[in-house]
Amino acid sequence: MTGKIPQADQITLRHLLGHLSGIVDPPNESIRYQLDLVDDPERMDDKSIDQLLEEYVYGKPLHFEPGAAYSYSNTNYWLLGQIIESVTGKTVQQVLDEFIFIPLALTGTYLEQRDDRNVARGYADLYGDGRLLDVSRWDRADTDGKADGGIISTAADLKTFLLALMQGQLISPASLEMMKAVQLQGCDNIFCEYGLGLELWRFGDAIAFGHNGGSVGIEANVIYMPATGNLTVIYKNNGNGSDKGFWRGC
Repeated sequence: MTGKIPQADQITLRHLLGHLSGIVDPPNESIRYQLDLVDDPERMDDKSIDQLLEEYVYGKPLHFEPGAAYSYSNTNYWLLGQIIESVTGKTVQQVLDEFIFIPLALTGTYLEQRDDRNVARGYADLYGDGRLLDVSRWDRADTDGKADGGIISTAADLKTFLLALMQGQLISPASLEMMKAVQLQGCDNIFCEYGLGLELWRFGDAIAFGHNGGSVGIEANVIYMPATGNLTVIYKNNGNGSDKGFWRGC
């Protein structure tokens, strides 16, 4: 990243994991990225992470000094995926298989791109007129196979994974506490309540951990409430968002 991303020598793994790097987020911020996705999804689908970084990230100014603020960026996880592959000499898929998917028997879960006809198609009300349009080509081009959220999974596998993580089956208790700890203290914005790859949700006095993710026509939410043991998965192929207010009654 040195010479391509400003202050790259000051950006740590913790900054990337906690979205404190200040690096731009093309899927949500770049009109050029979004137009390229809509105009030619097949071409976008073929681009490597190196190409995405070169075209949409390198040379762009940071939003803030590394560690000074929170701003969610998919680029952080593009870079983390590359770091994993560089350190291990394996693909991200192989690392996930070794440490998570196979040990937990997540047979419906994978990251690499596959021609899987069992995957639900994505839909969105693009024009606000109540008509749902099939946007699966855009979903695939935007996320499929990428470390920022391109995993294909099932509701049952998501439940198994988050329970295993929160019950200490995947990482040490110390590492789990690091994941759960809010990285930017004193922030009055609820979206800043982020650990290391985990969102912290507050429902009155109750605290929950999990994550939201989505693309043009898909959305997934998984959340765990330690005090009660309740775990909820929302999985839908409508990318127009979902009302999560019912969680407050859990």
